Amino acid sequence: MKDLNCNPIMLLYNQTSEGLHKYTEEEALERADNIKNLLEFVIIRINEEKSAIKNMKDIVKALRDDKK
Repeated sequence: MKDLNCNPIMLLYNQTSEGLHKYTEEEALERADNIKNLLEFVIIRINEEKSAIKNMKDIVKALRDDKK
């Protein structure tokens, strides 16, 4: 997620903590849609990373077990 040049979790927090009520209804709906898209991206990336880490742990374990 470093490719985004920002911390998406902090951006999501800031966007929602400011409250969407200060925007017009149209602006709030657009921002809410953008927030939803970014949140979905972040969740997918976190799950992918967790899966990749698990795969690497399995590979390391298999390599270590081969030495025994």
